[in-house]
Amino acid sequence: MNCAGIHRSFHPHVSEVRSLQMDTWGEHHLKFMALGSNEKMKRFFEGFELMDESVQTRYKTVAADFYRK
Repeated sequence: MNCAGIHRSFHPHVSEVRSLQMDTWGEHHLKFMALGSNEKMKRFFEGFELMDESVQTRYKTVAADFYRK
């Protein structure tokens, strides 16, 4: 739950957290889940040597913006 709290503190254009029980899921949410994953994002950040940065810093980089798009 700590991770969800951190991500919920970001603006939705930076990181979005959805609950299976409390939130509604649209088709675009399902596509994001199918295409992405925590592991894929971690490998992406490792490629840019960003894993030693704080979560707040990593998710606000140009690299993270590129990944989201």
